Order: sequence, then C-alpha cells, then structure tokens
Amino acid sequence: TANVGDKVKEGQLLVQIDPRQLQAQLAEATAAVRSVEDQAAQAKVGIDTAKANLDLAKTTYDRIQALYKTQAASTNQLDDARNKYTLAQSAYQNAEQRYSLLTGSSLAQARARVDLINVQLSNSMVTSPLTGVVTNRNVNPGELVGMSAPVMTIANTQTLKLQGNVSQDVVPL
Repeated sequence: TANVGDKVKEGQLLVQIDPRQLQAQLAEATAAVRSVEDQAAQAKVGIDTAKANLDLAKTTYDRIQALYKTQAASTNQLDDARNKYTLAQSAYQNAEQRYSLLTGSSLAQARARVDLINVQLSNSMVTSPLTGVVTNRNVNPGELVGMSAPVMTIANTQTLKLQGNVSQDVVPL
C-alpha cells in the first residue's frame, strides 16, 4: 500500500482489494460452466439414444405398413406403430433442442459470468495511472471501498508551477 508522499511509477501496484470473495465466486462460476458442459454431454447421449429409438420406430412402422397393405397386420398394429414413430420423432427433436440450448445460450451465459468475475478480479489490483507522488490517500487497509470512490490522488511532479506574490526588491534576484 502506498502512503502520502511516496513516489510511484506508472503501473505500480498501489492497493490490492481483498480478492477472496471474487475468487470464491469465480470457483462457483467455473463449476457452473463445467455443470453445463456435463449436461450438454448427457444431452448429446440423449440425442444418440433418441436417434436409435427413432430409427427402430421408423423401421417397425415401415414393416407394419407393408404388412398392413397385404392385410397381414391389423389397423391397431399400424396405428400403434405410427404413434410410436411419432413419439420417437418428438423425443428426438426435444433431445436436439435441449442440446442446442445447453451448448448455446446456457453455456455462453455461464462463460460470460466467468469472464465478468475475471474482470472484477483484475480490477481488484489498483495501479498508478502515472508516475508521480501520492498526495492523498482516501482509504486505509481494512476499509470498504465503493466502486467509484477515489482511492488515492497522485500528482505528476515532472512539471511544477508556483504561483504566488514576490516583493519588487527580490525580483532582480
């Protein structure tokens, strides 16, 4: 922590805001990303299973339809096969939509939260924007800091101006 009167260089660390809460939030957000990725992997398996069921239902329906045309299968059997095929189509579409949702907006939202917390963590390290001298310190270690509250004031001391009154008899000197 820099103190009043300390010379600082541009980019020098002035204050480190306690990052423990943000680190815990980052761990939680990272776990949420992994959870969405795991759910997406499960949804992918669900797509494969639904596709296999759809293929089986289609094959069964086609067979029953062929048998029905030759009057070797009843109307009930044909209706049952058609219903199972329709249900399998719906299950397959639902599985694809779930996978799409998880790999799309849900995963993007979870990753954006991780990115946001990483930005907040990088903002927890306050560095000097310029080379100069600390002229004012508005916070002390252990105090709470607001988002827009100035932490320190740094003056650029490379060029200084002095304004004041000078007596006429000293001007020639």
